[in-house]
Amino acid sequence: MKNILYIVSIILLASCHMKNTWECEGDCFNGEGIKRWKDGGVEKGNWKNGELIGFGYQYFGKTSEFAGDSYEGEFLDVYHGYGKYTDVSEDAVYTGEWENGKADGKGKVIFGKNSKHPYGYYDGEWKNGKRHGYGIKYWGESGQWANNKYEGEWKDDVMDGHGRCDWADGGYYIGEWENGEQHGKGTYTFPDGEKLESTWEKGYCRELAIKLWGESASTFSALIGQLNDSTYTSGQKFIDALTIACKELSSDPQCSIDFEKLKYLYDSARKDNLTALSKLTFIEEYDDEIKLKIEYTYVLLAVQELFNELNDWFEITESGDFAAIEKINEKIAAKAVLLAQQQTKFKKTEKRFDEKYSK
Repeated sequence: MKNILYIVSIILLASCHMKNTWECEGDCFNGEGIKRWKDGGVEKGNWKNGELIGFGYQYFGKTSEFAGDSYEGEFLDVYHGYGKYTDVSEDAVYTGEWENGKADGKGKVIFGKNSKHPYGYYDGEWKNGKRHGYGIKYWGESGQWANNKYEGEWKDDVMDGHGRCDWADGGYYIGEWENGEQHGKGTYTFPDGEKLESTWEKGYCRELAIKLWGESASTFSALIGQLNDSTYTSGQKFIDALTIACKELSSDPQCSIDFEKLKYLYDSARKDNLTALSKLTFIEEYDDEIKLKIEYTYVLLAVQELFNELNDWFEITESGDFAAIEKINEKIAAKAVLLAQQQTKFKKTEKRFDEKYSK
């Protein structure tokens, strides 16, 4: 059991190599006895037809896949009932209910100071070796999700249902979850107490993104709002997919991104932007409208420059060169700032134009 969050069925003899013989003290077939394995492993308790039944103890020897691990609790050949499993490789301890060799019922796993999740824990319900039902998870005192905490419903080892997640900065979300992500209606409370009620889709809420990072977090949205509906739809789909892809990649560098679908959305959005750019050539230029057209052209050109950087982002991200990814991310951020500045200039020109000709 090298990852205690995925507690697997352990057959008592699984640790026994053919050459790893044992000796018995007492009765190891029908009675009370202790098996001492050549590699240092130990199994003791009450035996029936050669299987441990009732309360017992097991320690895995040095040749076992689970070397150094131990279990103390109830047996029905496999772990069944209430017991405590200590996983030395993960520096973790699970204490709770078992069924057919897997965590099932109520139980708590605690990680020690030398684990990947120092002092992290999960306390709640389990089913067939997975977190399932109601439970509380604390991510520990270090790592990307340090000091984050979730309390709520779980399904097949991920957050699913209704729950609350608290972040280290003091903000928290209460609402619906699906497949480990915020999905559905919920409320996010900022560290200062301000609340935002909205709808999340696969962990992303555009209203929250804009609130947290300003319009620059929704650069495409700000641009697309100036274009026709078809352009807006394709661009919206692309930025949503890209945001989710970046989110998944930052949380798990080994995650699988559907680049084929992402590129398709990218090509559609880029094509629509070029179409909008070409339409500007047919605008008749009357006095102030010349300035308006020029400023709007600069906006669309700035978008195309951003698209060019994103094209490189695809290739670098697929290659897995994370140092290069950081550099391209910096370039994208810089282009996004320039685009935001150009959008601001256009909006000012557009406002003056509207004020003059709406009278």
